[in-house]
Amino acid sequence: MSNRIICNYHKRPILSWYELPDDQKEWRCDPQDRAGWYVLYGGYAYALSEFVRWGTPWTGPCPKELDGWHGYYVSCPFSSKLIRIVGEDEIDGPLAIIARYETNIATIHKSMTV
Repeated sequence: MSNRIICNYHKRPILSWYELPDDQKEWRCDPQDRAGWYVLYGGYAYALSEFVRWGTPWTGPCPKELDGWHGYYVSCPFSSKLIRIVGEDEIDGPLAIIARYETNIATIHKSMTV
C-alpha cells in the first residue's frame, strides 16, 4: 500500500474566527485572522485559506486518487490534510469533511532513485 486516506467522514462546521474556542483564538491573534473561516480538526483550527485548491495553473488538476477532495494542506513531508466542502446544514451552516492523506516513504524513495 503506497498512499492512504484516513477519514471518518464527519461533517464539521465551517466557523468564523469569533466562533472558535478561546484556546484557538489566542494564537490566531493577527487582525487578518479575524476575517478568515476555519474548520476544527484534531484539536487544531485550520484556516480554509491555508488549503491549496486544485485546478489552478500552479497546482494542476486533482490527482485521480483524490478525486472529490477540493484541496489539501501539507502538514509534513509524508502527510497532508484533505478538505471537501459538502454544503450547508440548517443549524451549523457551511460544512466540510477533513481527512488525513498519508504517503508511504518507501514509495517516495523508490520514485527518487534513478
